[in-house]
Amino acid sequence: MKMNKFSVLAVVFTLIAFAGCIMTATVIVTSKLAPDADGSSIRFSHLTYSDGKMVVNLNSDSDFEEYKDNIKNIDNIGFYLEVSNYEFSDATFQLFLEPDTTKEWTTPYMPADSNSSLLFFTGLTIPKRPSGALTGKTIVTWEESIEYLSDLESIKPFLEKGVFSIYPNIVPRDDFDISIDSLVIIITLTGQK
Repeated sequence: MKMNKFSVLAVVFTLIAFAGCIMTATVIVTSKLAPDADGSSIRFSHLTYSDGKMVVNLNSDSDFEEYKDNIKNIDNIGFYLEVSNYEFSDATFQLFLEPDTTKEWTTPYMPADSNSSLLFFTGLTIPKRPSGALTGKTIVTWEESIEYLSDLESIKPFLEKGVFSIYPNIVPRDDFDISIDSLVIIITLTGQK
């Protein structure tokens, strides 16, 4: 069978398109921040000087490590979150991203007041502690977390670098006692080999 030049070009373009599909992948990267390595919740309140800092290092995820130099797009970010409120009033929960993991804050308010921190998760109300109960508890699934994301585009460059800090913030500021019992970051990215 003799092939004309149009047939040869069609075969070549088909092979190129097929090779491109094989070399691009959608990858899900996770980072578990709470409980910490000791199995403890991350607890912070208006009475402590803890800033609630959690350092994220996506380089420990083998899929991120494989694709980090060739990330085409951060498609999405979400969370699995379990948070407890020890006070008798509702609280609004927020998360800030800080690119500099070496910063040390002296109060839980400073990351929210900093010009370098980026608010990216807001609007979640943690119910007050019911009478007779130890805590008010809220669970947010990955699917639900998307409705609380506020600015994915601004944080994408920092997600691509793979190392950053996350700080919780609570409103009202003058009266809160919160523990993050479980926090897993789930990032979906498109990478190319």
